[in-house]
Amino acid sequence: MSDLTSGVLSILHSHFLVDADVLAGDPTLEDIEFDSLAIVEFATAVEKRFHIPVDEDELTVDHTISQVIEILGQKLAKV
Repeated sequence: MSDLTSGVLSILHSHFLVDADVLAGDPTLEDIEFDSLAIVEFATAVEKRFHIPVDEDELTVDHTISQVIEILGQKLAKV
């Protein structure tokens, strides 16, 4: 598991109290009950941990966790 993957899963588990078993199923952000405010809070946590800017319009409730990690990985590769 990459540092990015484990970091994202850690943020979702510790900051948003998403059960690890739920995350293993690759749910969408909507499946884990994220709304626009939760996406902004998640983006802020990612920015603080990985030092990459994340605009709230880059992530939607329709993205799966693996898609979120892919998007963030692309951004991290550019830094």
